[in-house]
Amino acid sequence: MVLPLFKINYSTMSSKNSEILISKGFILCLMILLLNDFFLKYHFHNRLTGKLSDFVGLFIFPLFMCIFFEKRKLIYILTAIGFIIWKSPFSTLVIHFWNDFAFWQINRVIDYTDLVALLVLPISYYYKPKDVKFSLRTTKYFSVVIFLITCFSFLATAGTHGRIKNYAYSKSKKEVNKAIKELFKLHPEYIVPDSLRKYTIEYSGNKGEAFKRMTNDSVSFHMYIPGSKKGSIFWCGFVGRNDNWENNECQLSFIGICNADNVRFYDDQLTSIEKQKATTIFQKNIIFRIDSILHIKRNF
Repeated sequence: MVLPLFKINYSTMSSKNSEILISKGFILCLMILLLNDFFLKYHFHNRLTGKLSDFVGLFIFPLFMCIFFEKRKLIYILTAIGFIIWKSPFSTLVIHFWNDFAFWQINRVIDYTDLVALLVLPISYYYKPKDVKFSLRTTKYFSVVIFLITCFSFLATAGTHGRIKNYAYSKSKKEVNKAIKELFKLHPEYIVPDSLRKYTIEYSGNKGEAFKRMTNDSVSFHMYIPGSKKGSIFWCGFVGRNDNWENNECQLSFIGICNADNVRFYDDQLTSIEKQKATTIFQKNIIFRIDSILHIKRNF
């Protein structure tokens, strides 16, 4: 028997399940999730927008899963465990493996303060949808629409936009990070304040010999676009296969462009001409100079 802990409820669109999908609380959180992921994060990128999707997502996700499975308490326990793993370095290898073979890319940021969103799970668990005052046919069709929108929202919140271009390095993230900081020293006009934020450092070792280890598996940073109106920036990032910054393998990505009004443009939002122009400027002013610092010759 497959998954004996679960008993699948095949009457997905029963009146009871429909009450969950079209209840006011579920729809409100679903709307907030979509609004945050497709608008607020791009225009007001801050701690609030970063946490908001976690809170509303954790509210509706286990409710959504209760449509299919009857073990309600187990669903909430596994949701909590899964979220903790997702927000930790343990999920990094799985994410990179998936992104190597799947057309749909997923991503997340390791930030243990996001775990505060787990506080919403008890609220979700005891949430009781009120009776729905629709006809049976209307309820069924409306439930199907909400069901499809919910599936889309889950994919969108875990997914990521495509990169404009990726640049592989046979160097560690530690070396690339050092080269970026050196580039900032040579060209202070590129510096966006607090772009390369301070990352968590762990101290440990044997016999009192301490060593430092970066806990982030990826880093995003910004640089002012040379020759552009002040405020327009390149949004960049570099990643590796895990959170070990000593490994001699990483990738620097040209993620997108942010204009002076703090509106972001990604690969799928730029024309081929715009991408070609932006890539040329990025390679000439950023990649070429980082490569020179690292003594690397690259053919573009």
